[in-house]
Amino acid sequence: MSDTQSPKSVMSYEQIMGLFQKIAEDSEKAQEEAKAERAQFQKELEKLREAAEKQRRITDKKISDLGDRIGQLVEEMVEGGVVRKFNKLGYTFNIITKRGTTFESKELGLSCEVDLF
Repeated sequence: MSDTQSPKSVMSYEQIMGLFQKIAEDSEKAQEEAKAERAQFQKELEKLREAAEKQRRITDKKISDLGDRIGQLVEEMVEGGVVRKFNKLGYTFNIITKRGTTFESKELGLSCEVDLF
């Protein structure tokens, strides 16, 4: 054969349209699969976010509780030292509470409340 192509290498209009149809179907299928994968990924991501938020709240609570406990410990340490020092000065404590310490000195005719923090 000279400059003409063989009939086997030439595609018909119907064959070309069939290829376009196949490409369109494959593309649509790939888009649907990608959409489903994105939806699944979003669900998993939301579960991870919820788990992280729950863990953050638990951690915040533990840190808060630890801070409260350290505060109580410091208050008790300071309060005990203050009581001893005032006792050495002759003051007698009537009431010791978490909010403050009430003491009085009958010799001096004095009573007052001390708020340690």
